[in-house]
Amino acid sequence: MSHEGGGVDEQNMEVPVSEHARKCVLCDMALNDLYNIDIETMNSYITKNIGKTHPQKIADDIYEVLKAKLPDNVMQHVTREKIVEHIEVHMTHPTVVMTNVVRDLLQIAKTAKASSTIRCEENHIEMIDSKAVNLYLKTIGELQSALRHDALRPASKSL
Repeated sequence: MSHEGGGVDEQNMEVPVSEHARKCVLCDMALNDLYNIDIETMNSYITKNIGKTHPQKIADDIYEVLKAKLPDNVMQHVTREKIVEHIEVHMTHPTVVMTNVVRDLLQIAKTAKASSTIRCEENHIEMIDSKAVNLYLKTIGELQSALRHDALRPASKSL
């Protein structure tokens, strides 16, 4: 791997690893060109695929690319879990944020729906938990609103 102006020439060559990179190499890449990784292409890959597949699949793909390009002393700070965390917590691109909000709302709706019926052990009658139903309905409303957000609409193609 080469980098103009100094930097990494071989995968086994050590490069300085900042304290920030120890926490999130992907965030460090966005600020630092030392690793010679095309962060814009990586971010584009994430934003194009975040609504199509699970963040873990995206993290697996990115991990393999980074493993082939980064020196070992940097790669020791990269895990698939940290890449997922970067996607779900650190990224601020509207498409990524809104997709993560939709995933969160879906999980809340699923949990609320599962909690909406209670089976009485004494007489085996199922009852409706109105608080869980209300939470479910409110979450569905928020989900519908989130799904209408411009960040989740496909980019229009001009001819």
